[in-house]
Amino acid sequence: MKATAKLSGKVALVTASTEGIGFAIAKRLAEDGASVVISSRKQDKVEKRVKQLQDSGLDVVGTVCHVGNQEQRDKLVDFVR
Repeated sequence: MKATAKLSGKVALVTASTEGIGFAIAKRLAEDGASVVISSRKQDKVEKRVKQLQDSGLDVVGTVCHVGNQEQRDKLVDFVR
């Protein structure tokens, strides 16, 4: 699906976004034109979903983050900046 311009120029960060509702939200935000950052605790899952969404022409990057860990949350925020 081609992205629309509804959220063009916006950046969305979606945690726990490699499966289920989180993935659906990340996909929809990207379809609506946002640049999306996805994250999950498992590197292989992040890579798989980033590739899937990028192959659909969506503006998505990803990184590993366990949101229960302050240091990892800080790195995630820095990654988004």
